Amino acid sequence: MRKNFQDVLDSAINQVKMLRQLGVMGLFFLEVDHFEDDGVVAVSDGKKYINVAGYSYLGISQRREISGAVAECASSLGVGSHGSRVIAGTNALHIRLEERLAEIHGKEACAVFNSGTAANLAAVSVLVGKGGIALVDELSHRSILDGARLAKGARVEKFKHNDTEDLKSKLEILLEEDRNILVVCEGVYSMDGDVAPIDDISHVCKTYDVPLMVDEAHSIGVVGATGGGVSEHFSLPPDAIDVKMGTMGKAMPGYGGFICGTREIVDAVRAQGASYFFSGALPAYVMAANLKSLEIAAESPHERMDKLRSSADSLRAKLNAEGLDTGDSQTCIIPVMVGDEMQCYGYAKLCLDKGLWAVPISWPAVPFGEARLRVSISASFTEEHIQKAADILVSAAKEFGVLD
Repeated sequence: MRKNFQDVLDSAINQVKMLRQLGVMGLFFLEVDHFEDDGVVAVSDGKKYINVAGYSYLGISQRREISGAVAECASSLGVGSHGSRVIAGTNALHIRLEERLAEIHGKEACAVFNSGTAANLAAVSVLVGKGGIALVDELSHRSILDGARLAKGARVEKFKHNDTEDLKSKLEILLEEDRNILVVCEGVYSMDGDVAPIDDISHVCKTYDVPLMVDEAHSIGVVGATGGGVSEHFSLPPDAIDVKMGTMGKAMPGYGGFICGTREIVDAVRAQGASYFFSGALPAYVMAANLKSLEIAAESPHERMDKLRSSADSLRAKLNAEGLDTGDSQTCIIPVMVGDEMQCYGYAKLCLDKGLWAVPISWPAVPFGEARLRVSISASFTEEHIQKAADILVSAAKEFGVLD
């Protein structure tokens, strides 16, 4: 029987219906009134929650200099964008931000997008090209896969997660085809908190003369001595990674995504990337916030990174000591592995009731049977915050049967 419009809607919103029935919609849509302690504490309807759900890794989201830069810019340049970047939407602050990001990442050029997803969609679709192949890590972000699918006649192939031997094997087979190949992976994986072996992956790509693109949405500001990302983490030269994607809304408290690479690569993505060409530009006050965020992040970066790592190590150790499984986490992203989807939702709801806001992650973000609470640590966490978060995660796990 032919499906009607309501059938299509029902199929699309079944997961939302389930979440409503379970009473856990508030975990994903907690109505935050304001944040305290540099974003560590979320206040909703008068109740306070330790916030381990967000991405304020550097803990600078509430710096007054940033809001001051926004207000000053809005008063002079307004709040609109006036069109796409190619139609009246570009202003001097866009150019300044792109030049600064290119300088930071050791690349010739940079293009700023409305989000990390938009950057991946444009870059991957253009650089894979018509009939090309995107060879991606099997745990890569959905936007990377969707970007490849936008390229006419292109296809996606996957290699085992962080497995350079499998990458080699796949490349040797695929290179027999007369197709363009782009290898894409992430620097830090947002669902597991592990670091990709970019040094080895880059070596393989250089050996086989295949370009490498790395999504650094969760590695810039998280790894490296000063938060410079995976190149700094592995002491790699700028040309070890051909194309870098990053965001201004994870470690940085701004908004937007970006692509860095050679001038030719960036120009090609600008010219043919649909999400760049056909989207309204980010307004100038967002660029002002992004620029100020970069300036603040450059202040005492070693101390901030040491604090971030020590806090993450402390929480991971406390959870492991009580028997909770944190997977392969090496960073400030710490998954608390549960497995069963329904149990994970209930566990997260109990944590929220106890004062900890942690979002449950399940299919399709992770495979079936690998549900987990994702805990994100900020450099603004104190030991008191860490201890309270650990106490809630452990006590709720015991009460809900996550820990026998």
